[in-house]
Amino acid sequence: MTSLDNSLAGLSLLTGTRFAGVSTFTPAESRAVRLAKAQFTAKPVVPLWSQGRPAPNVSAVMRRAALIDAADGAGRPADVSTAFMAYKALERLKALADAGARGTADGAALQKRFKAGLAEVERWMAAAPSDQLTLSFGKAARKAESIALPDAPADDVRGSVAAKTRDEALAGLTGTERFTLRVSRPGASDALSVDLSTVPQPPKLDGIAAAFNTALASLPRVGADGAPVLAADGSVAPRYESRFAVVRHEGGGWGLELRSGGIEQVALHDEGAAPALLVGVPQGSDAGVGVPVALSRLTGATLDRAALTKLTAIDREATALQPPPTTKGLDTVPVLAPLTIAATVAAPDGGSYAIGTSRGTMGSLVSDGEDELVLMKLDSRGQTLWQRGLGTAGAASGLSVAIAADGDVVVGGTVTPTGGDRDLMFARFGADGEEKVQSGVRQLGDQDFAGMAVLGDGSTMLASKAADGAVSLVRVGASGKVGERVSLGTDIRNLRGMATAPNGDLLLLHQSGEDAVVSRFAGGDPAAAPTTERLSGVMASAFAIAADGTVAVGGRRGSDAAVALIDAGATRWVDLASAGDDRIDQLAFDGVTLVAAGRTTGDLGGARTGLTDAFVARIDAASGAVEQVRQWGQVGQRSGAVTVSVAASGDSAVHRLGFSEGTINPSQSASLTDVTGLNPGDRFQIRLNKQSAKAVVIEEGETAASFAERLQRLIGRSAGKVTITRSGGAPQIRIEPAAGQRIDLLPGPNGRDALAKLDLAPGSLIAAPLFDAKAPRVKPGGHYGLELSDGLSVADKGSAKQALEKLDNAIATVRAGFRSLYWDDTKAALAEGGRKAGSVSPYLAGQLARYTDALKRMGG
Repeated sequence: MTSLDNSLAGLSLLTGTRFAGVSTFTPAESRAVRLAKAQFTAKPVVPLWSQGRPAPNVSAVMRRAALIDAADGAGRPADVSTAFMAYKALERLKALADAGARGTADGAALQKRFKAGLAEVERWMAAAPSDQLTLSFGKAARKAESIALPDAPADDVRGSVAAKTRDEALAGLTGTERFTLRVSRPGASDALSVDLSTVPQPPKLDGIAAAFNTALASLPRVGADGAPVLAADGSVAPRYESRFAVVRHEGGGWGLELRSGGIEQVALHDEGAAPALLVGVPQGSDAGVGVPVALSRLTGATLDRAALTKLTAIDREATALQPPPTTKGLDTVPVLAPLTIAATVAAPDGGSYAIGTSRGTMGSLVSDGEDELVLMKLDSRGQTLWQRGLGTAGAASGLSVAIAADGDVVVGGTVTPTGGDRDLMFARFGADGEEKVQSGVRQLGDQDFAGMAVLGDGSTMLASKAADGAVSLVRVGASGKVGERVSLGTDIRNLRGMATAPNGDLLLLHQSGEDAVVSRFAGGDPAAAPTTERLSGVMASAFAIAADGTVAVGGRRGSDAAVALIDAGATRWVDLASAGDDRIDQLAFDGVTLVAAGRTTGDLGGARTGLTDAFVARIDAASGAVEQVRQWGQVGQRSGAVTVSVAASGDSAVHRLGFSEGTINPSQSASLTDVTGLNPGDRFQIRLNKQSAKAVVIEEGETAASFAERLQRLIGRSAGKVTITRSGGAPQIRIEPAAGQRIDLLPGPNGRDALAKLDLAPGSLIAAPLFDAKAPRVKPGGHYGLELSDGLSVADKGSAKQALEKLDNAIATVRAGFRSLYWDDTKAALAEGGRKAGSVSPYLAGQLARYTDALKRMGG
């Protein structure tokens, strides 16, 4: 039966109400109370919040080098010291949030200091001293799970819906198309031709699948002696086992499915495919900041546009802070993080590569809050095949991407380490996304990436720009080895682009006052004296070279976009002018046709739709005639910098079959350093039950499975388990302590922190011990989660008010954690566990039950 006296003692703490006159009799302490009370040995201390100290001044907080101050807890036991230091740090953060909520400080400076302070508190709290009391920055967790990782490729690959019914003729097919099936397996590779004119007309799914399967079964398997291999029934075994099937989609409609058996790769190519343009446009009310990049495919002479998909980066922390939807069954709308696509280039297989930066989460790539470099491979339909993060230690910017003669993808840019000089960065990837080389190119002082060109010998020339605009060139070999360095002195400044001509010459586009200048270095020798072509009155912004050597320079003359076509010393001008403001962002050649992509606030290729529209123009490079201009936008939105690449087979009949040009079932790297932003050498520490911390260093080629196995050996099976679990079908790494065990995850250094790149929160994982009926029902301390998040912000008044509320709750939790170290009547009531005589009303019993439950949730 529940004790009335003990119930009211608990309720007085919850409600602040003192209940008098109920009972004046103080019973003797029971054995359960004596056992519980004996654990509470902490010496009484007057808490900081009861000492009448003034709140921190925002100006003083802004000037502080650190928010964590050991002096706040000096001379105190570990738990008291940690509680006091946490309280003071949170009070300082609260001062910043309060200034943001009232709008009394410089918003940008306030936000920068707040985010830095928040990160400082999180890192400190993960390793803060602890005896009986543990404070966690986020939730009081019992397990940790990584970001969802890419799954292994499926043996069966289903295309998209190609027809509403199984017997329906496929739209967009004439019946005269010819396809090439390229099939490979270890020790064999073949190209098979399939002519749709040989199937029943008009082409339908079953007829096409039968034609593909007949071609796949036509080649015999041969043994090492060259003789055909016989199947169990005595027939000749086919060389390849892959087959196509007609399947019905769950949501309705029919399509094809490739069943490959796991060891064969099948690529599908339309022999009559035409080029298409893949165009990327950031679109939003504030373009470039937390907005999606909309991809479109433009085909034909009239530039017919089809919307494909949108590339986004998610701010997971800010999304988690959003209030739940008011409509039942709806998911929270994700908050977008800044995403920038700097450049695109066509891939030989009909797809494209895009290079950019993200400050959010893209698939399994997690940014640490800096601009994380991300390379994406997009197929001919704009779908992401894979994405790679370079995991550089610092912010990335000024990026470029190019294709080497051997098909490798070459990336260059700038990396700004925390507290260090800006340096050049170089990386090389295989066509399958495997990172082959990544290296930094250190130079004296700050150097910004200014351009890149792949040379005929396979090396890459990188250009850097100093603060005064002076340009230097450095050659990097295919292996990443840094070679010659050439300073161009004061002759060439303000580089806007560079490229290699078909004859091997190196061309640099740079700005000289109000003129654009193209400097040509014969044979690609940057030490040679260049010849120059000056373009008067042009502010250059884009550069491209055709296969026949024609040079195109894009820029602005006044408020109009203009293109200069330079061929054999002659220059032809092409104006793209409206009554508004026009600019060119990127140029690309499609054979003898020049493609110019940019933005306009006028009517350039039709009536303007948005505040700023995107446009793409086709220009005959021989005559300079503008053949077609396509313009589009969204009402009330601005288009950001437009990127364009020419996919040689982007307009393909393969799309009508539900697949993309190229390999249908490409292989997927299982290496963590390929599928996440991790790099070999990234690290963190793991500590078991407050013992010495052990370092965990990411190894080259490590997979999720091998990483989990290594962690399991490190912690031992008696302390916990490390497993690969599945969330929504995607694999995740889970770390979970055993009953009564504690695992602390301690972050690595900034830029090399493996926890951040795996989205594993630093802090303590604590599992309650197995139930012991003889153990006291209360104990000092516990595990208290402050429920804070990296997504908190003071960038605007609304966000600052939300941060203020979260910090108030966190401070209250710290104070509750401190109180948990000391004995009081409430704990006596809990220790009794309902053994005392007397009765209470159901209402009071329910109140005590809810109070007890609240203490349990806090870990007390």
